[in-house]
Amino acid sequence: MTGLLVTAAAVLAGLSAGFRAPRVSSPRNRLSDSQNWRTVELLEGAVTVTAAQTLPANTPQRSVLTLIAFAVASLLL
Repeated sequence: MTGLLVTAAAVLAGLSAGFRAPRVSSPRNRLSDSQNWRTVELLEGAVTVTAAQTLPANTPQRSVLTLIAFAVASLLL
C-alpha cells in the first residue's frame, strides 16, 4: 500500500510541476530540461542494448532478443 501511495504522490508532483513549468521556468531552463531528458533517453537505449548483449550464449532466442532490444532502442531515439 505504501508503494502505491508513493507512486501516486510522485505522479501528482510530476503533473503539477509539468503543468506549472511554463509559468515558473524560463525558456532557457525548459530547453535545458529537454536536452537533459534526451540524454537520459539515449543512455536508457545504450543500457538496454548492453543488457541484451550480456545475455548468456545459451539463452534461447538470444539473437532475436538482442535484435529486438536494438530495434526498440533505435526507434525510441
